Amino acid sequence: MAPDESSAKAARGLARPQRWSELGSTDSLVWGKCLGSAKLPYQVTVELNGPAFKCTCPSRKFPCKHGLALLMLWSANDGSVADAPVAATFAGDWAAELRECSVQRAARRATGSEGPVDPEAAAKRAAQRESNMTAGLAEFEQWLADLVRQGLAAARQQPYRYWDTAAARLVDAQLPGLADRVRDAGSFVQSAGDWTGALTAELGRWFVAVRGWARRAQLDDALAADLATFLGLTRRREDIEASGTQHDRWHLVGVRLGGDDRIRS
Repeated sequence: MAPDESSAKAARGLARPQRWSELGSTDSLVWGKCLGSAKLPYQVTVELNGPAFKCTCPSRKFPCKHGLALLMLWSANDGSVADAPVAATFAGDWAAELRECSVQRAARRATGSEGPVDPEAAAKRAAQRESNMTAGLAEFEQWLADLVRQGLAAARQQPYRYWDTAAARLVDAQLPGLADRVRDAGSFVQSAGDWTGALTAELGRWFVAVRGWARRAQLDDALAADLATFLGLTRRREDIEASGTQHDRWHLVGVRLGGDDRIRS
């Protein structure tokens, strides 16, 4: 279930009982607190029926290394994760929220309605988000130009907070998809191999996205939808289905799991 090999490797290193406290499990939940870089331990919970993960760490990966490590400890069945009659408070509260959300989704599906929508308010929110995104991409284009002007070698010398700060500004501008890609760049520029080629290609994608947004009114529907997904806008299921489907016989030859905090692919 690891989103990448680095997460799996990090999880194996954390799957040691001495790094954990308040470990426990029930038929449907596993929980514990993991000592990390923060002042307080991270609260980690896994709902086994999903599975679903909850961790108080700031990681953007899903599941994070702490959730994976907790599953490793539990599946080892060596007694470090003991059975408990009731869940810890932080785990039980989150599980209750999950159940409530599930009930609400089932009710909406049963009635075929997502609730009343105020068209005027919805249009106002959409216009405000579009304005935020435009301003955020204009600022990001300047940052991108500075990065290229300084050169790729200089980019590799930047600390992780250089990328994280740029990503945080994009999140503020309601561009979470692009923010994730910028944050991830802070990791792969430090990797071995052809990091320059990977970074150059990624910079190109960012630049195309910035210019594409400026010309969004001229794009066809399919390309505009791809751009919106790249930037982090969500699309309604009804809109996706209305764009048409393809029926054929498919041969599944491989699987790669990925995603982030919002979606698993």
